[in-house]
Amino acid sequence: TEEHRCLQGRFEELEKRLLVVAEEKVKLTVERDERKAERDGALAQVQQLQSQLASSRSDAHPDVVWVEQLEQENANLRAQVKTLEDAAHSTQPTPEPEHTCVWRAQLDIRVKQLERMSEQLHKTYDAYHQAHRDREQYGEDADKLRQQLASSHDEDRRMAAATRASIATAEAEDSVRAIHVGRGSGAVG
Repeated sequence: TEEHRCLQGRFEELEKRLLVVAEEKVKLTVERDERKAERDGALAQVQQLQSQLASSRSDAHPDVVWVEQLEQENANLRAQVKTLEDAAHSTQPTPEPEHTCVWRAQLDIRVKQLERMSEQLHKTYDAYHQAHRDREQYGEDADKLRQQLASSHDEDRRMAAATRASIATAEAEDSVRAIHVGRGSGAVG
């Protein structure tokens, strides 16, 4: 009977441990599905950014090479995450939690790397478009200055023409006065 009680106790311990492992498996499955949904959303954003980047490549920019390198590294990391997920799906759950945490830790590391790279990609994308907007604004400002300069030159030419006309009129009036003054002094003398 002592052996029976010992076996009964061991059975109860194993049964409790099995319940804990089953609960943990359910939690991990839910977390995995949530992470997968987040990853799919992030991948969709990356693909959208890649398509936008591909459409804007006609405006060659020095950061394009850097962005392409980030995209390649991003693709490599995604492949590693997929490999780790596949490995996690193919392994049988073991009762020892240490074994299930190894791939989880690796997955978390890869997810954080993807997040950092996505953030860098977003910052580069935003900086690229800000530089493009600044360049357009600079072009508009330069056009305005050219127009102002041209109108200023036109104004200067009109002023010069008006000044010449005023001088010519003043000289003509002086000539007429000189003639009138000359006639008046000649008649008296």
